[in-house]
Amino acid sequence: MANHPAEGNIIMLNVRIATPPPALWDKVPPGIASSYIFNLKPGDKVSISGPFGDFFVKDTDREMVYLGGGAGMAPMRSHLFDLLDTNKSTRKITYFYGARSAREMFYHEDFIQLEKEFPNFKYVVGFLNRYLKIIGRAQPDLFIMLHLRII
Repeated sequence: MANHPAEGNIIMLNVRIATPPPALWDKVPPGIASSYIFNLKPGDKVSISGPFGDFFVKDTDREMVYLGGGAGMAPMRSHLFDLLDTNKSTRKITYFYGARSAREMFYHEDFIQLEKEFPNFKYVVGFLNRYLKIIGRAQPDLFIMLHLRII
């Protein structure tokens, strides 16, 4: 979920439709859950449960570093907006966000605005690069590249 408590009674989900590899398009159907969500219309009623787990912010002054990529950045958005926009946290926070391209970035302008409003917040974007063979899941080279960008 990408929404934070101050956004009220909305559920904001970042969903990327799951498609099979091109060689299997005619043999394997797209993702059941993502296809269902993509076919919903405003006002449709659904049943949901959760969230579950222990992904929460500890109440300390220690520096925080968030790593997120693609649609998987939803809980990071929730945490960052709750920490900064709602609670006006002064702790140092850095958010490393990886995407395949600018077209696949979520909430970019919102994070730029947070960075302008909060000097304790640093937003660092890295694009996965086929030429450097930095593709797919995060690999050590991606983090080295991102680290060098903020030095």
